[in-house]
Amino acid sequence: MEITTKKQISAALNQHLQLIYERDGSTQTDFYKQHNLNDGYVSSVKNGKVEGKYPADSFYVELATIIGFSLQKTYWKHIDTTLYKSIIKTAETARVQKKLIGVDGNTGAGKSHSVERIASERPGTTALIVADATLYVTKATHNFIQQIYNACGYKEEMKISNMRKKIFDKARNTPNFLFIFDETEYLNKQCWDIIKGIYRELDSQCGFLVCGLGIQKYVENRAASKWGGRGWQQIASRMKPNWNILPDMGAGVQGWNTECERVLKQVSKFFTKSAISWFATNCQDYRDIMHYASEILLVADEEKWNKIEANILDGYFFNQSNSNPYSE
Repeated sequence: MEITTKKQISAALNQHLQLIYERDGSTQTDFYKQHNLNDGYVSSVKNGKVEGKYPADSFYVELATIIGFSLQKTYWKHIDTTLYKSIIKTAETARVQKKLIGVDGNTGAGKSHSVERIASERPGTTALIVADATLYVTKATHNFIQQIYNACGYKEEMKISNMRKKIFDKARNTPNFLFIFDETEYLNKQCWDIIKGIYRELDSQCGFLVCGLGIQKYVENRAASKWGGRGWQQIASRMKPNWNILPDMGAGVQGWNTECERVLKQVSKFFTKSAISWFATNCQDYRDIMHYASEILLVADEEKWNKIEANILDGYFFNQSNSNPYSE
């Protein structure tokens, strides 16, 4: 990776750290712990120490992805993966049939990418709310309702009761309106109860898509709870026939080799059969494919390669690290 690109990522990191500090007081320590990053590497990038062997290029690419910084030249584009098409179909069912539907799948399945794309393509009729556990430590009810209110397109400050009224009005008065709640495994009970309350108020008037990891079990447990099941039996009953449980996709899973080949052929013609097999063996999910492919294609551009074999991938990635640098 070129020094210029590393400096751009360094500047973007400083801006991001300043932003999260001003937003909710989060520090650099909070940042690297939240994302399971090496604190020394984060400090090096923040301080602009970009000319040594470490951090490796892979760390810069991962960091850029986390803070939402787009590399000057990227080779990754949207691809209709199998799971993406499944999530899109589920969202459309929720929207058109005005149902409450859950999508439960592992990290890296593409849930967040899918719902972000839905929200960007249909901004006026979609409210995307992404859970952020740091917002619910205090004033959980107020902060979560404000998130929903803002996602509906409102910015004016007002009381919770007025925000709720605006949310209901938006959903009722907008044809085929869809609420999307993403990363809901990070929500606490108060926030889940708010979703329940909004759904019961707007039942059959708009669509609800709830996405997360392990959330089917959470909903069922709430419904079965002696003390916390009030109203949740109805929610669980409505969701039961409509769950979209995403299948595991990754190394060792049947069909993963074929999926890797289909995805990589859309990304670049440089990947040989041995390279595709390498991805299928070493990538646990779509996120891994994206990170590895993006970085090696940047290197290929700098080195003027026109073919990428498995030995190139081994030499580049595993000489920097003895394990997959992107998988948790």
